[in-house]
Amino acid sequence: MKILSFISFFLYFGIALGGYSLKINDNIEVKASLDQTKENVIFDIIMPQNYYTAIGFGTSMSGAPIMVADATGENLTETPKIYDTYSEGYDIPKENMENWYKLLKADLQEKKWHLSIQRPLYIVREGRDETIKLGKKIDMIYAFKEGEYDYHGNNQRGFFYFVANPKTGAINFNQFESDSDTYYRAHGIMMYISWSILTFLSIVTGRYMKHFYNCRLIIHATSGLFITTNTGILVILALTTYNTGSIPQLAHRQIGIAVTALTLVQSIGGIFSNLILTSETISDIWSHRTRAFHRVLGYLLIMVSNYQVVTGLINYESSVLNLIYIHFAIYLMILFLLEMCYRWNSQSKNKGVLRKKNLREFTHSEVTRMVNNGKQLVLFNDYVLNISPFIEEHPGSTYVLIENLGKDIGKYFYGAYSMSPGVDPHTHSRYAADLMEEFVMGKLKITEVSNKQGNTLNYTVKDALKFSSEEKEENKGMGDLKPVAVKVNDNEFILMNRQEISKGVARVKLQNANCRVKKFYPGLSLSGKSWSLTSLQNHTSRYYTICNCMSTAIYDEYLTVINATLREEEYSRKYSSIEDYAEVTEDNIELIMKLYPESKDGITRQIFNSVPSDRYYIHGPVGNGLRLDRWNSKGSNLIFCGGTGILPFMDLFAFMARRILSEDAPSNALFPDEDFYHLSEKAKFVVYAYFTTREDAICLEILEAIENLYKKFKKGHIFKMNLIFTQEGGSKLEDDELVELLKDYKFANNGINKLFVCGPPRMNYQFQRLLPQIKGEEIGLAPGDIDIL
Repeated sequence: MKILSFISFFLYFGIALGGYSLKINDNIEVKASLDQTKENVIFDIIMPQNYYTAIGFGTSMSGAPIMVADATGENLTETPKIYDTYSEGYDIPKENMENWYKLLKADLQEKKWHLSIQRPLYIVREGRDETIKLGKKIDMIYAFKEGEYDYHGNNQRGFFYFVANPKTGAINFNQFESDSDTYYRAHGIMMYISWSILTFLSIVTGRYMKHFYNCRLIIHATSGLFITTNTGILVILALTTYNTGSIPQLAHRQIGIAVTALTLVQSIGGIFSNLILTSETISDIWSHRTRAFHRVLGYLLIMVSNYQVVTGLINYESSVLNLIYIHFAIYLMILFLLEMCYRWNSQSKNKGVLRKKNLREFTHSEVTRMVNNGKQLVLFNDYVLNISPFIEEHPGSTYVLIENLGKDIGKYFYGAYSMSPGVDPHTHSRYAADLMEEFVMGKLKITEVSNKQGNTLNYTVKDALKFSSEEKEENKGMGDLKPVAVKVNDNEFILMNRQEISKGVARVKLQNANCRVKKFYPGLSLSGKSWSLTSLQNHTSRYYTICNCMSTAIYDEYLTVINATLREEEYSRKYSSIEDYAEVTEDNIELIMKLYPESKDGITRQIFNSVPSDRYYIHGPVGNGLRLDRWNSKGSNLIFCGGTGILPFMDLFAFMARRILSEDAPSNALFPDEDFYHLSEKAKFVVYAYFTTREDAICLEILEAIENLYKKFKKGHIFKMNLIFTQEGGSKLEDDELVELLKDYKFANNGINKLFVCGPPRMNYQFQRLLPQIKGEEIGLAPGDIDIL
């Protein structure tokens, strides 16, 4: 009762604050009163020439009887016309068959018409009761427009009500805002909040806050839920409860329906995308596609919906229309600045360099054992990282990390490679490098090379790249290679020369006079490892495989000794002892590089452009390597490779060539005193090497020489090289053929020991797809025994 009393008091107080005239604007005023009979209402209207003024009964111009006073004729002194109309929508109201309005007076004073118009209180026609009831509040609407009698904007109409006093005949006016007008104003404000403010949050959290994973996901999802819910409710209300017909400008209604439907699709897509992103089994290609769809649709929706906000303001003829344009300008400027900061951070110097010291050391065997027992570990630049806290927060998908447990992630981190064709490589930011610092739990132990008797030789990986003694003294203890400082001059190399060895492939020599680089290591300690190069021009980083057997100092000797043995000729030995070559150091590093025409600013493109002033920072050796030794090589080791993917195995193949020479043609052994106790005597290697044509094949001459060497001594069961040229009759194995091949090897030759894969993305992706079967009961390889390089 108190509430009702308050409402009643407020209503009558509002009427009291009203008056006996309705001031529409500075030019139009309306008064009304009952005539002496109290059976008619007299409307007194003051309006300028070339205007029309409409008075409607109801809170909408749709479905309402309307009186129109039209002074827009060609002759502005001509008496205005009075129309008795009925409006069914936003079209011009239609005249009734009978006009119940009577013009009593029409005076033109100072370019303004003073009109008196009579209308009966009681009108019933065409099934409509249009009676004005005395003493009751009558909801009314007005509209006006200068010029042609046509559609008027929302700022050219308004709402009021009047109450006719049956005793005095006086009519009291009071203006108000209709429920529909209140709704549409709230509609505009809420749409602005959704599609301008909250979409800004969605963009920021989706692109620029990836490192605040949980926080940004909550904000992003909450914003999306609010946008979807808010848009759906407002559009449904606009089409149902507050539907006033079809708005004739800029397809506002139709676009609104489309935005609502697409917003729902976008929300469902966001949920679906997150489920795929955190899945351990769904390939990253699907994560990439769903996120790309979600991102593209999101940006499209933002553009369309903001256009929709503008059309609503235009249709409503809002006074804030110009302010919204300023808002968009600021909005875009802030996003531009954020994007610039984001790109600068992504290209920041020193990214990907870990600095932790005094860490626990792990051997490769220990890391493999921990991974096979369920530990979520990866390697990066010889650091061991425990990524279990981050496994479901990785923006590139959980699947990517799960499939690389126990493996070196450097090639992915530096943007040189992606796991799936169709997914562009991603260069990680400085923040990603800082984040990795949190996951470091140790370093790989430097592997010493031992002979058969177990005596440690003086060959360790840490000696691969070191400064001259003079340079050490000059630089006050900089010591061996420090991978933390890209700007340290000691590690800067320049291009010395480039020698093409096959189509698009070259042996590249980079020189630093202050560094001494070892050219050979007994055994397999460096096999499969890489040098890390960073261009000091654009800070792009890449891994390049160490191929010591391809260096100019020894390559020709391999061909000479193998061919001499195949011809059963005596070999004139260059090195009388392994020590003679193992101690050789030079001031250069030789790399095998392939030019990719599609590369625009990569390191290889710079190398092949031969810019003398370019500088390259080199550190290493880094990476997982093949990790083969006498304890873990027993059984069949299968190698599938293609193109430059042959390079990580070249030093292994060279080792196998030296071993068969030492065992079956000792007089032609490359190094007569070399010890081959680095591999199990029961180790077997089967290689499937794919190239498009012989002309495009890399290292083909030495590969065929080694293959023929094993054939000559009938030891193809120990080392078998299958060279396949896909455009010359050879074909790749289909999925089912590959699975059957692996099954055959499982039950032969002591089973499958390790599976190595290194090829173009499509080859690697084929094995990625088949991992569930490879790890399953039929083949049964442990994760640590599968290496997709």
